[in-house]
Amino acid sequence: PDRWGESFRFVVNGRPVFLKGANWIPAHSFVAGLTRRRYDRDLRAAAAVHMNAVRVWGGGIYESEPFYDLCDELGLLVWQDFMFACTLYPADRDFLASVRSEVAFQARRLRHRACLALWCGNNELPMLNPGLRRATLRRGYEKLFHRVIPATLARHDPVTPYWPSSPWRGAIEAAGHDAGERSGDTHYWDVWHARHPVKDYEKWSFRFVSEFGMQSYSSPATNTTCCPPDDRNVFGPAMENHQKNRAGNQIILDYISRRYRRPRTQAGLIYLSQLNQAYCMQVGVEHYRRLMPRCMGALYWQLNDCWPAASWSSIEFTGRWKALHYAARRFFAPALGTVHIPGDEQTTIGNYRHSTVGEAQLYTVCDPPAATSGLLRWELRRFDGRRVLSGRRRVRLMPGISVRQHTLDLRPFIAKYGREHLYLHLVLEPIGLPPSEQTVFLSPPRFLALPRGRPQVTVHAVSPTEFAVSLRSSVFLHAVELDLPGLAHALSDNYFDLHPGVTKIVRLSVRKKTTVRVVRARLRHQSLADVCG
Repeated sequence: PDRWGESFRFVVNGRPVFLKGANWIPAHSFVAGLTRRRYDRDLRAAAAVHMNAVRVWGGGIYESEPFYDLCDELGLLVWQDFMFACTLYPADRDFLASVRSEVAFQARRLRHRACLALWCGNNELPMLNPGLRRATLRRGYEKLFHRVIPATLARHDPVTPYWPSSPWRGAIEAAGHDAGERSGDTHYWDVWHARHPVKDYEKWSFRFVSEFGMQSYSSPATNTTCCPPDDRNVFGPAMENHQKNRAGNQIILDYISRRYRRPRTQAGLIYLSQLNQAYCMQVGVEHYRRLMPRCMGALYWQLNDCWPAASWSSIEFTGRWKALHYAARRFFAPALGTVHIPGDEQTTIGNYRHSTVGEAQLYTVCDPPAATSGLLRWELRRFDGRRVLSGRRRVRLMPGISVRQHTLDLRPFIAKYGREHLYLHLVLEPIGLPPSEQTVFLSPPRFLALPRGRPQVTVHAVSPTEFAVSLRSSVFLHAVELDLPGLAHALSDNYFDLHPGVTKIVRLSVRKKTTVRVVRARLRHQSLADVCG
């Protein structure tokens, strides 16, 4: 019990830890061919963006030994669902005997794992089956998930905690969002399925969020692996077959149209879908981290894909990182500087825009076990480059809690310059930890006077397979995307902002030896203003 109700948190070696991660689905539609190499690619990518946990979803499979080997090695906690999801199951004698064998086998197989953090009975059964309020169905459900499974676990793995369902708040009737603010874990899908505004993430103070997500399209390069050259339109039959949410394309377009202008090309539409996905998950994750220690976990849906498709993943089936995965490295940073903008912009009758934005609350969040300090810097700038407000302060970074360090009154500057002409840049420079920075707009990007510019780009060879790409711009450029078509590569950062006069260095790795000349010839870059100008 605590002052908000009842906590839901993971305690490792005596220390409460905020879980940062994503849901894991089978890494291939044909699971018999999965190898350690395939697991390694996606799990190492999770650890690379500061994740400390993955949830093995109950609609998938019990993963093979290399998966758990890697989680042990990489320090990724595993929330392990039993493989029951979304529907009702029998509770007769023969089925329960089968479940006892299944649970006993998996418990004996995995109980020694350092990564194993939780056994969970099922995915979304109470959430999706209101019929469980009927006495006969409820008795069968409770026999299976509240008696048979925990009793079997008590014999074979009495150490690892058990949670009967995800989400769960202590009772089948406790299904509302208000219950999730008091106890248990929550799957929050009002943003996406119900098409609620993205700011609705900030309406609720959940204790732990084990599912939430936003779809995007896979890159054109990934789409070429599953669609013939004459059928790659995202609304055509081939791509439609690779979109398994019935309203998926319409929902993607809905959210894009609320935030961005119409793109010139389909490649631009794909780019916008990924920017939107990254933005949505950033809003959700940073809100949940600002709630710490009331909220102690954010596992977005989903990390990986089982085939090339439009989906909620942050890593495409081919291994290519979406904009979301690069953004995750920023919003899961060990020490985070984050801005909360109370209020929002809405349209009224006649399609007039009304904004209640007037201040910016500057927060810091710190995950490491010991307190440290850092420098928090901020600038409010016009898009023409002029700085209209700046400040800095030394801040104490306290482990395990979020701290509001400063509040900026933006109203005088909005009144003088207009919210469409301003952006806020926040930088946190913690001692001994990676820096954290973000850009905040005061209006949706489709209404902003974003400048267009071509950055100066230089390439230097570090080795025959490693290069340093330096970018510098005289104007602010939002969400700069780098790509090297036809050249297998990895980037240390992407979909980043370039601030006037500040050099950005991106590390580029290629699989096969090449030259600076080839890299320069292949390198492509664009910003939001190029896509929607």
